[in-house]
Amino acid sequence: MNTPVRRSTPINSAGTPPPNNCSGNYQIDMNAFASGGLGGTPQAYLLVPGTTIDCQMWGRDNGFPFPNNSTLSDGLEYVVGL
Repeated sequence: MNTPVRRSTPINSAGTPPPNNCSGNYQIDMNAFASGGLGGTPQAYLLVPGTTIDCQMWGRDNGFPFPNNSTLSDGLEYVVGL
């Protein structure tokens, strides 16, 4: 991950309770995130049409003890639309 790292409000994967079976998934509305609708002060370029955004979701898996409870999504690249 490169800077700037931006965080949203906490997101729950909505998986089934233990025993963990990895049935959940994370979803985020990037338009709401870019406009500040999920908290924080996002960078203005997230709303500029034609801007290429590279992102990756970073989370915590409570099914594993620290320090092995960090999880990363695959990378995603998208272009901000009109």
